Amino acid sequence: MARVSSTNAGLTLFLSNDSIDSHRLRWLIAEKAIESLRVVEVDPATRNEDLLVLNSRHELPTLAERGLVVSGTSIVSEYLDARHPYPNLVPAEPAGQARMRMMLKVMDQDLGAALQRSTGGAKAVNTALLTLDELLGRRKFMAGGSISMVDIYLLPLLWRVTAQGYKWPKGSETLHAYARRLSERPAFQQSLARRELT
Repeated sequence: MARVSSTNAGLTLFLSNDSIDSHRLRWLIAEKAIESLRVVEVDPATRNEDLLVLNSRHELPTLAERGLVVSGTSIVSEYLDARHPYPNLVPAEPAGQARMRMMLKVMDQDLGAALQRSTGGAKAVNTALLTLDELLGRRKFMAGGSISMVDIYLLPLLWRVTAQGYKWPKGSETLHAYARRLSERPAFQQSLARRELT
């Protein structure tokens, strides 16, 4: 079998076999219907020789295309969005991009951190869900009238709220309905790993 290298690789994405960022990228790929991309799932605890050829630090995710090698979820996401522009998930104008990045930061700092806490997580999760419900308001999608990178990053977090046994607090009904509606999208269903379907 031929080795993947930075010079002969087609569009190849190395993902952790068990992470929220992998889920986000699988959904992004499905939403954009990128068929030319080869996904290689890697156990982070095991050395993958093909990945090491491209990225000596064994960082995940890592994307390679011809001579280009990039790593990090946000960098890979934005590259794929620019490389495959339909549907466009990043706002074109600088103000929209700044708002998007602020929302992503708040989501990970609030809800993402709360879901990882070993103690006192329920209260922090409730607070984060209520804040996100307020941010969503009457919009169909988190950042406006169409799906964006904010939704791609948020829904896998919301999926884990129920999966980890948390209850949705009173006052988060709009956000809960949003999560249910988006989770029914065929691209999202396609993005679920086998363990996430159970």
